[in-house]
Amino acid sequence: MRPIFVGTGTVIATALALTACQAHTTGGTPTPQPPTHTLHPISVRQVNKSAPAPAGDYECQQPASAPAPGAGLVACDPSHSRAYTLGPEVAILHPTHAESHQNVAGYGVLVALDQPSQAAFSSYTSAHVGAQTAFVLDGAVIGAPEIRTPVDSSQLEITTAGETAQQADAIVASLGH
Repeated sequence: MRPIFVGTGTVIATALALTACQAHTTGGTPTPQPPTHTLHPISVRQVNKSAPAPAGDYECQQPASAPAPGAGLVACDPSHSRAYTLGPEVAILHPTHAESHQNVAGYGVLVALDQPSQAAFSSYTSAHVGAQTAFVLDGAVIGAPEIRTPVDSSQLEITTAGETAQQADAIVASLGH
């Protein structure tokens, strides 16, 4: 995977308003429901180094494992073609919905976030404009955007140039959707 770019100045991070789901009590007064986390969380880590993975790279050939949040990590993209040296976990994103989506560059994955995740990611991106950040799912880097502007959105699009529908669908399936 090539690095992806997230920013409100690009089409990659999509600031879409999400309609909050509400349940009604018997008295007719709407009661907001707490978010349910049925999808796998996405770990956010700063990229310290990124390079093409050499053919037969040992670290990229190992089964993905759940990395320790406070430790650094060497991880690869799902195709095992790029290796990333990552810092400790800086945020955890809890998706509430994910779907593959065709865009001008190919395909991506639209991910809706719960409010605490949105706030944490907004805070992180505000303080780290210009940094490359990795989205890690099940020990694999599913995207590594350069933060161009602070991202304050309840929905993100994770994409790479030329990503296929099958690659996007595989990410959605990995999220447990």
